[in-house]
Amino acid sequence: YEGFEANANVIYTGACPNQHLLPLFDYLLPRFGKRPYLLGANYVWGWEMNRLARELIAAADGEIAGECVLPVDETHMDRVISDIERTQPSFVLNNFIGPSSYAFLGAMRKLGDRNAAFRPDHCPVVSCDLTECELDELGSNGVGQLSVASYFESLTGADNAAFKKSVAERYGRVRVVSTFFATTYASMKLCIESIHATGTDEPLAVRQQLYSKTADTVLGPIRIDASTHHAALPFHLGRINTAKGFDIMASLPAIAADPYLTGRRVARRPQLRVVS
Repeated sequence: YEGFEANANVIYTGACPNQHLLPLFDYLLPRFGKRPYLLGANYVWGWEMNRLARELIAAADGEIAGECVLPVDETHMDRVISDIERTQPSFVLNNFIGPSSYAFLGAMRKLGDRNAAFRPDHCPVVSCDLTECELDELGSNGVGQLSVASYFESLTGADNAAFKKSVAERYGRVRVVSTFFATTYASMKLCIESIHATGTDEPLAVRQQLYSKTADTVLGPIRIDASTHHAALPFHLGRINTAKGFDIMASLPAIAADPYLTGRRVARRPQLRVVS
């Protein structure tokens, strides 16, 4: 979700940029540098994510090493890889999706194999839309690369263990749980519990119930802001491991949504909890 929307008839449970891209850059810039290369699929997600990244880098007195927007599902990456090798960015922000993302990560793996400066520990590829469900497609090509989500299957804790057990009992143990699955489950749980609590499915009554309390979900305690209609959501940064999962590198507790980036985040900016 690229933000810049708030409709009174919509409850937003997907993370907007101050809940994913901004804390991601808080982690990356001091560790890897302020010269990213920006990649985007040619539609609103790629456009907006790259636009916001440019603004963040300008505010940090950095520079954009390069930028490339390609058609959705484009898989020819030779020119992109050549430009990245030439410009030597600090890291790559990957806003490709699906086959384009998989092809690019495979090409970056080959580049890193021949030039250690482009391996994940020196020049990571970071995504805000890559999940556990896609790691089979990547094979070993994604190992060491980073992704951001409000939920990862590898999160520890009794609530997530119980949730995964429930999923396995219903769908089998091979079913992979991603942030999209977990968020959808949490959204339905919020809706159903609010209908039960109010005794009606009248939209205004359900919304008022949602605004009135913090709910326990697999994402953690979730509260819907009555002014923005957005959920406060946690931030997790994961690194792809060899077991086709994510190791948690850093986390933040639930962040209040700021869909229009009005600056509310600045006054409430929590410290990243770096795990490793």
